[in-house]
Amino acid sequence: MNLEAFWDSPGPSRFIDTALDNIDKFGVVAVHAPDRIANLVPDILAKKAFSRNRVQPVSIHMKDIGVARSPVSLLASRLQGGRRIRIRTTKDFLDTLADSPRTVIVSGLNRETWDLWSGFVSSVRSETKNDVSKIPKIVVVMPANVSQKQMFQTFGNQALQRWQGIVDRLDMESWVNQEHLPASGIVERLARETCLEVSGPNMFLLRELLKLDERQQIEPWGILKEASETWVGKKSATWREGLVDEWDGAVRVDTMVLAIRNQRAAFGKRVWRAQARILLSFIEDIRSMIVRRHSQYLQGLLPWDHPHFNNRNTRHHIDEYDIRDLSLALRNRMTKEERDLVLSAAKDITNPLAHMSTVSYDDVIQLLHLYDEVSIPVVEPGWDWPDVGQKLVMLVGSPAAGKSTWAKRHYDRSEIVSSDEVRASSPRFRGRGKDKIVFDEVRTRAMKLLKDGSNAVIDATHLKAEDRKESRSIVPRWMKIEYVVVDRPLEEKVRDQDWRIKVGEDFVREMHERFIESKEEILRGDDDPRVTVNEISS
Repeated sequence: MNLEAFWDSPGPSRFIDTALDNIDKFGVVAVHAPDRIANLVPDILAKKAFSRNRVQPVSIHMKDIGVARSPVSLLASRLQGGRRIRIRTTKDFLDTLADSPRTVIVSGLNRETWDLWSGFVSSVRSETKNDVSKIPKIVVVMPANVSQKQMFQTFGNQALQRWQGIVDRLDMESWVNQEHLPASGIVERLARETCLEVSGPNMFLLRELLKLDERQQIEPWGILKEASETWVGKKSATWREGLVDEWDGAVRVDTMVLAIRNQRAAFGKRVWRAQARILLSFIEDIRSMIVRRHSQYLQGLLPWDHPHFNNRNTRHHIDEYDIRDLSLALRNRMTKEERDLVLSAAKDITNPLAHMSTVSYDDVIQLLHLYDEVSIPVVEPGWDWPDVGQKLVMLVGSPAAGKSTWAKRHYDRSEIVSSDEVRASSPRFRGRGKDKIVFDEVRTRAMKLLKDGSNAVIDATHLKAEDRKESRSIVPRWMKIEYVVVDRPLEEKVRDQDWRIKVGEDFVREMHERFIESKEEILRGDDDPRVTVNEISS
C-alpha cells in the first residue's frame, strides 16, 4: 500500500494542514511525532507547502549536514541557493532573509543540533516580539525524545503540533479504500475488519496484514507472534517508538507489543470486536430468514418459553425469537439443511461471541457453506425465459487486460453490460461502498437481455469466486455459460491503465496477482458443468 496516500486521510491531512496554517500564523513552529511518523513528515510537508503557494520549500535534514553548523549560517546559505553570505547574528538574518517566501523544513535533529536550533528559535521569538513582519517561515520536525516543556518554552504552546490521537478508524478505512476494492462477502469483510481492528492506528502493521491471505487475516495471532520474536528483548512500549497512542477515545498499546508479551487474551479481545461487528449482523440475517420461512408455525407457539430458562424469557412476538430459540422451537419443523445452519450459527458463532471468545476461520467457512445450501432461491431463475440459444458470457480478467476491447469486437454493443458504464450512468452508482448496487444493476440488465432472447455479455473483472458464482446464479440450469478469460503481460497493463481512469500501478499489479492466484479455478470453469472456457491473449 502507498504510504503517501495515507496522508490524504482526514486526520493525517488535517495534521499537516494545521502545521502549515501555524507557519502562516506564528512563523517558526514545531511538529512533534513518533520516530517512524517523523521520518515521513518532511516530504509530506514539502509537497503540501508547494501545492499551497507554488514556491519550492527548503528542506534541511541535519543528519545529512555532517557537522553541527550555526542555524543562521545554514539558513542563509540554503535560502541563497548555496551562496556564501556574511550573516552572523539572528538580527542580521531577520533583516536580510526573513521575508523569503520559501518555507524551511528542518528535520533529523539530535540532542547537539537541537540545542543549537532551540537557541536560534528563542532568539527569533525575542527579536520579532515587536515586529511580526520579520518572522521567517520555518517548521522544525522535533526529535521525539525532547520534552513538551522544553518545546513549549522554545516555540510557545500554540506553535507546537503534536501527533497524538490524530488517526482514527475512519482514517484507516479511508486509506484502505483508496488502495483496495471495497470488501464484499462475509469472509472478505471479516478479514478486512480484523486487519483494521488489530492494526489500530499503526499504518505500517495494517499494510503488512493486508498482504496476508484471508485465513491469516482472520486468525493473525500465529504470524504476528512469529514476527514478534525478532524484537529481541523488547518489552516496553512508548509513544516515541510509535507503540502507544490514543485510539477510539482510549490509550492503546500496539498489537505487536501484545504479541511480544504473549498477551493472547488482550489480543483476542481486539479480534473479537471485529468479529462481533461482522458476524452478529450475518447471524441476524440468518435468524430473520428462518423466522420468515416458518412465521406461521412460530406465531402459533406464542407465548413461548425457553425450556432451559425457567420461563424467564417468554417470547410474545416472532421477532423476539433468537437464533438459539429457533433450534429448539423448530427442531421438528426445519429441513436438515436449515437445522444444520441454525445449529452452526448458534453453537459455533453466537455462543463464542456471547462469551467474548473468537470464532475460527473454519467455523466461518462452514457456516457460509451451510447458508449457501439453505439460501438457494425457491423459484428457479429463468423459469419463464425462452430457450432460443442465447447464452451468458462472463468476461474474466484484471483491469487493463483488454476485456472491453475484446467484447466490442465480438458482440453487438446492445448485448454488453459493463460495470464501468453502469457506474458512470448515475451518481447513485458512484463512490465508495457502491459495488453491491452496481453489480445488482449489472446482473439485472443481463437478465433482461437473456429473458428477451439475446446474449448477455457481462464486462467485469470477475476475479473473486464469489462474484463469478453470483453471475452464474442468474441463469437457469439449462443455459450455456461462457467464461472469456482475457489476459496480457503485466507491463502492458501498467502502461495502458490510464486510458480510462487512473487507478495506479500498485492497484494494477495487485489485481494482476489476484488473477494469477485464481487462474487455475477460473480455467476449470469453477467446476460448473454449464461453463465452457475461452482463453484469450489480447
